[in-house]
Amino acid sequence: MTARDVIEGYLAELRENLAMLEPLRAIPLDEYRGDRPRQKVVERCLQVAIECMIDIADHLVSEHAWRRPVSAEEALDVLSETGVLPGPYRERIRGIAGFRNVLVHGYVRLDPRRVHAYLQRLDDLRDFGRHVQAFLDREPTA
Repeated sequence: MTARDVIEGYLAELRENLAMLEPLRAIPLDEYRGDRPRQKVVERCLQVAIECMIDIADHLVSEHAWRRPVSAEEALDVLSETGVLPGPYRERIRGIAGFRNVLVHGYVRLDPRRVHAYLQRLDDLRDFGRHVQAFLDREPTA
């Protein structure tokens, strides 16, 4: 399996989680706050989607021997520095890796309003996949 295959697998997983989240995006905040089962689904799917972004960044950095980041957030910076992600888009998603940490480690104190706000930003996550796919499409295949 090539690095490209691995990255494309993460892109497929990202798309799958976004597809599961899409119908939940329409839930009003008040309804969302009172629905723990849906909250759990949203939290997990957001976590996995963001994990996919981070894993893709890590694989691209490693495959291309780009500057080694010291954090997940910095790995996304490297993608911007190397032209995988446009600068304005990178600024739009700044802090997303930190939110993944909140989902993973701060789950006891999660604010449903904050999670619901990220649920409204699925297009930001979807755009990540588009930018990475466009980069892969420009890359020569072995």
